[in-house]
Amino acid sequence: MSGRRIRRLLTGAGAAAAAAALCTASAVPVAQAAPAGNAAVQHVIVLLKNQHPEAPAAPASIGRRAQLTAADQAPLLAQARGSGGRDFRQLHVSNAFATAVPAAEAAKLAADPAVAAVVPDRVVSAPRHESEQPATGTQGPVSSAVCPASPSQPLLEPEALQLTHTASGDSTPSAQQVATGRGVTVAFLADGLDVNNPDFIRADGSHVFTDYQDFSGDGVDAVTGGAEAFGDASAIAAQGRQTYDLAQFVNPAHPLPAGCTIRILGMAPGASLVGLKVFPAGGFAFNSAILAALDWAVTHDHADVIS
Repeated sequence: MSGRRIRRLLTGAGAAAAAAALCTASAVPVAQAAPAGNAAVQHVIVLLKNQHPEAPAAPASIGRRAQLTAADQAPLLAQARGSGGRDFRQLHVSNAFATAVPAAEAAKLAADPAVAAVVPDRVVSAPRHESEQPATGTQGPVSSAVCPASPSQPLLEPEALQLTHTASGDSTPSAQQVATGRGVTVAFLADGLDVNNPDFIRADGSHVFTDYQDFSGDGVDAVTGGAEAFGDASAIAAQGRQTYDLAQFVNPAHPLPAGCTIRILGMAPGASLVGLKVFPAGGFAFNSAILAALDWAVTHDHADVIS
């Protein structure tokens, strides 16, 4: 998968098609995929021919689809295990599974009449965020668009809320007065974060996050910078109940006066979030981890939107 992100609305057959496309993206014969000196074992994704269009990956039929795909995969999984296979991930949105197998077994799986393709389980790098280096500088004039007139009246961020008439800091009519995303579940794939951050707790004490799963191998409690995940989660459903002073976070080369306060509000603060951690801290993820997270969002959380 050459792109770092998938952003689309996924329902039913659309989810299965997206998962199958990710399986086969940039596909090359598995014999070309193993690094030099490590040809004995290959990380592969095995995509089956029968994708069961009669049981789409929709809430009403996902249980039946999981049963059908599990039955299809069972003999191939047994064969792979018998030949030294390991690190299995079974997928149901796309009828496929991932494993690490000897090269001879990968070729044997590819020749099976039930198999459409055996492709490399490629590694995807985590999104990189450049860190600003501390520097010295003098403070210039600060626009009122950057800092509020009074720290007790923090500016509403991001600016897109006002630009799209989604929300405002005063009584100006806005979309969130009509709809907040309540009843919609949004799943997103990124790195780790703290689901108990105060901005992900509603005024009534309930949690914005209804599920948080780890597919990176690090665990949900591992230390993480979380730049990608916090950005995604905040943009979607931050509650805007916390106040932050930008003066404490900016590069010293471009200082701001103390009391430059903001609060962060998501575009749909009523939505429920599902956090799916696929990238370890500063690390890399297999395509199969991304596929497994997508699979979980559809089969377990019945997510309405997957980012």
